[in-house]
Amino acid sequence: MSLTTQATNKVRHIPRYVAHTLRTPLLRNGHLLTLSSGLTGAIGLAYWAVTALRYDPASVGRNSAAISMMMLLAGIAQLDLSTAMVRFVPGAGAGTRRMVAYTYLTAGGLGVLISTGFVVLAPLVSPGVTYFDGPLAGAAFVVATTAYTLFVIQDGVLTGLRRTAWVPVENAAFSAVKVGLVVLLATAMPEHGIFVSWLVPVLAAVVIVGGLLFGRAIPRHQRIEPSGDEDRPAARDIARFVMTGYAGAVCSMASMTLMPILVIEVLGVEANAGFAVAWVIAYSLHLVNINMGSSLVVETAGDRSGLARCCRQVISHIGRLLAPAVLVVVVIAPYLLGLLGPAYAAASGALRLLSLGALPHLVVVIAVNAARVQRRMSLVFLVQAAECVLALGLGWLLLPRMGLTGVGLAWLLTQCATAGFLVLRRDLWLPEEER
Repeated sequence: MSLTTQATNKVRHIPRYVAHTLRTPLLRNGHLLTLSSGLTGAIGLAYWAVTALRYDPASVGRNSAAISMMMLLAGIAQLDLSTAMVRFVPGAGAGTRRMVAYTYLTAGGLGVLISTGFVVLAPLVSPGVTYFDGPLAGAAFVVATTAYTLFVIQDGVLTGLRRTAWVPVENAAFSAVKVGLVVLLATAMPEHGIFVSWLVPVLAAVVIVGGLLFGRAIPRHQRIEPSGDEDRPAARDIARFVMTGYAGAVCSMASMTLMPILVIEVLGVEANAGFAVAWVIAYSLHLVNINMGSSLVVETAGDRSGLARCCRQVISHIGRLLAPAVLVVVVIAPYLLGLLGPAYAAASGALRLLSLGALPHLVVVIAVNAARVQRRMSLVFLVQAAECVLALGLGWLLLPRMGLTGVGLAWLLTQCATAGFLVLRRDLWLPEEER
């Protein structure tokens, strides 16, 4: 059979393949979340390209570090409740509104406390790294962190409600508004315009989507799926799930969001400008895995009988899509970053290695979410803690010797080592009868 005939046959199978994907809730919901990540990633690339052209590298480096810290603190404040919403909202029935409201109040209050403490203590602990030059900037950081905490949780609520079609719309609108604002603020706020361009749309997203959740989506869910008391998750079940998963979630968040801080400490704020753009591009590939992991939890939490089959289905399906995407990024990395200038082109090696890390990361994410479905939260914590220690430890060792490429290599080695262990010990996360 000629290559032309083979290619023609593959093209003919595309409509059937797409139809199968849309008919399968596990894949359909995962792809809707992936669409959200794709739109966010594409607009995010445009966003950082604009910042690179409109702001000086030092400002980009400082602001991206502040945004990373905001995301880390929000991850701490949300107590892994976003994951809990994905796991427990599908069966919450008539108690959904109360559960989500308590979640918002708990995480929002903690967001205020943690971010305020950081604003007060950061200048004392690390005088050389200044994110705020006045009370107004500090207050903006607190508001942004609290809003981003709720922003993260509401995506988990939407996923648990099976309203995944709302997620790409919300995130695309959020990202597009950011791009517009960062252009408008370049002249008026050259020092803080990048951070403010995140603050305004995240506040708007929380208010608008929150109104839609409590006014429409949650009431409809309660009418359609009014589970009995025996099916409804008890507060102690949610608390146990959150407590055992929280430390792991913080480790996972730290392994990603502390990288920019590490780069600043070793190489300075200008080097972090290049790393910030490289990480945004590479992380969009990782988000494909994370989104499919969330879909896996939603679709198997109520019935674990097909968990192993679903895990293999997701790994096979996403692996075939992810591999060519990673290859494209590896090939075009120097040309893509080179368009932004030499300060960014230096991160080409890091971008290539960070992107390659998305492939073993797929196995890690599916294993972690399979463990969540089975409530094997000690395994979830151990895997995420190991990732954090390996990524930050290797990054600290390799950065002074290899520059930004060292950070990429640290991330790739971390994902390969973790995935290798999980493949060898499949008995820890796949149901025994299905392995």
